[in-house]
Amino acid sequence: GQPRHQSAIFLPVPDMDSSFMLIHSRTEYLEQMNMYGHTANNWPLYYSSVELSPQYPDGRVTEKNVVLYEGKVTFGQVAACRHANGRDWWILVFKYFSNEYLRYLLHPGGITVHPADSVGLMRPSGIGQAVFSPDGTQYAKFDLQQGPHLSLYDFDRCTGTLSHFRQLNYTYPTGISGGLAFSPNSRYLYVFSNNYAVQYDTYADDVQSSVMLVAQYQEMAGVQRFSGGQLAPDGKIYISGIPSSSYIHVIHNPNAAGTACEFEQGGLFLGAQARNGRGITSHAYYGHGPWDGSPCDTLGIDNPV
Repeated sequence: GQPRHQSAIFLPVPDMDSSFMLIHSRTEYLEQMNMYGHTANNWPLYYSSVELSPQYPDGRVTEKNVVLYEGKVTFGQVAACRHANGRDWWILVFKYFSNEYLRYLLHPGGITVHPADSVGLMRPSGIGQAVFSPDGTQYAKFDLQQGPHLSLYDFDRCTGTLSHFRQLNYTYPTGISGGLAFSPNSRYLYVFSNNYAVQYDTYADDVQSSVMLVAQYQEMAGVQRFSGGQLAPDGKIYISGIPSSSYIHVIHNPNAAGTACEFEQGGLFLGAQARNGRGITSHAYYGHGPWDGSPCDTLGIDNPV
């Protein structure tokens, strides 16, 4: 029920088949605009625990609204990536109007708070999206506030730290919502904003100059503009509509360069009564195991074949 894209994510507690953890924030609406031009704050950051078992097939909340961080965090953009040991989960959330990010590790014993870290320039907080690449080596963040701001980082799955900050110049007109998604091969970063969908080649020597327009919204009955993205288990990327629609957009071949990625506007009909607006279901990527040969590859877990 949170009116923010990516303001919550469910993760399985490692080695606990029936236990799941929800990482989530809360929106507080203000009586007047704050110094950053916002009429709402996101705080604090919580976790809640859920048991889903034969005894409780509909689920049972075992812990609720346990505070992880009492301060303000960015709007949504709660993202998770598998630890280099192939079992645990890193969870990253940026602080409000900051270059400082919070790090949490979900493991069989629960959730551990790691020291906050900082990287790059201070970035305004705004509606947008944050995603990890499927191989876990990159992290991208898109903010539609005093911008837009499109940031790209390297990520270390052992330490949970970001580095090599790059600010990409996003010049396409934006609206009140937007999002990101990586291709399955982790090479291409797709950015969605209102009427435009573009592709960056993160393997290029000059990522900025690699940008290509792959789709521009065309008026269609019942089909809305572009918003948040999600890489799905079938290897396709699905993009929600804005403000609300019974259709979502599809990138059928996201590992291909340019328009060969096969962007289909309104490619999936959800049903006459189904509606989807701004956000799309937020999931971590489950396809990778340990970082083979790294100092953190200590559990003897094999990578998926």
